[in-house]
Amino acid sequence: MTTSSDIPQKLDIYRKILYFLILMSFLLSMKLWLGWEGRERKLYMLIGLAAFIVMTSGHIKFSFSKINIITFLLVFIAHFFYGYKPSIFMPFFFLHYFIIICLNDKDKIGVLRFITQWYGYLLIPGLIIYILLSIIDLPYFGIQRATEVSWALTNDYGVCKNYIFYMQSTFGDYLTRYNGPFLEPGHVGMMCAFLLFVNQFNFKRKGMWCILTGLLFTLSLAGYVLLFIGYLLHIYYQGKITIKHLICYVLLFFTIYIFGMYYNSGDNILYEKIFSRLEYDEEKGFTGNNRVFGMIDLYYVAMWTDLKTLLWGYPADFMDWLAMRGSRGAGYIMSMCRYGLVGTGLSISFYIIYTIMTKYRKYAICCLIFVLLMFWQRSYPLWSSWIICFTYGIISEIKNNQHLNKKS
Repeated sequence: MTTSSDIPQKLDIYRKILYFLILMSFLLSMKLWLGWEGRERKLYMLIGLAAFIVMTSGHIKFSFSKINIITFLLVFIAHFFYGYKPSIFMPFFFLHYFIIICLNDKDKIGVLRFITQWYGYLLIPGLIIYILLSIIDLPYFGIQRATEVSWALTNDYGVCKNYIFYMQSTFGDYLTRYNGPFLEPGHVGMMCAFLLFVNQFNFKRKGMWCILTGLLFTLSLAGYVLLFIGYLLHIYYQGKITIKHLICYVLLFFTIYIFGMYYNSGDNILYEKIFSRLEYDEEKGFTGNNRVFGMIDLYYVAMWTDLKTLLWGYPADFMDWLAMRGSRGAGYIMSMCRYGLVGTGLSISFYIIYTIMTKYRKYAICCLIFVLLMFWQRSYPLWSSWIICFTYGIISEIKNNQHLNKKS
């Protein structure tokens, strides 16, 4: 738990602007609707340039430590193996990554608190709209499209009614699940779980209860599982987990599971959206393991018989062709098919190297395990939101341990 002495006591106007800009990078990486329809990359460049001007004008320090420089370079390199197409504006695009990674440690701690608070608050108005729409119709601000990819628009994926704080989609079961102002309920559930974890489930911090509430309404299986595993990792790190605790958690899980299975003969939202997806499946392992569709599983198996494809993945135009015909998905299998072992390995090298280089490695390893679990079901390791939660959470714990050691 980070003490207040580790956070800038007074947020001057420069810090307020900087923290807000980093928050916007965090939200855009989660597919906030403001970045849809081709605006995302332009907004990243504006954020990076504005943040750099604010830092230099406000005399906010950078930290050019070895760990920061090396891990920034890893993020930079990984982009080129993970589908990034360079342009003359490339330096401006990577500027926001540079600022996020090379910001000084005290401000990293302050930014994490700021993001936790305002991300939590952002979910509430959308949640109110989401609940009201289940009762009455409300006017909306036009239709927004999340992507120019033809298969996505054809299937209405990412075509939403815009309520500013809530994007209502009719794709799949999204209408009954909460996704806030973002593209997917799963994105919201995943990042809610990550923020709860890196804040070490300290519900005295502003926004934490809002984040937990938002997570529950996503009905995201991945979000729920990450929340549960994240809490187990947390109490393991705190040295609080015992056989007694494990038995209690298992009994609690089975109590909720039995309730979902038998209440109203299984005709309830808890069983339909969550527990039915945990049932055994001979091919997938469990029925909710739906991270890839169509022929992707077959192509994933086939790539292991061809060294070139295994190393570099299938051609981009071929993967786009498959996507338009219903073969698509997310997670490590999709990452392997698109980018191969080289691209996939480089994309997560940031987290592995950061863990190896950091102090207080026990907590960093817990964070790495959490990231790898996220990567298994959603392979977005270059999202700034992942990078912020991972690095800023570790820095917060390092500073907390240093403070405790000084007191002792």
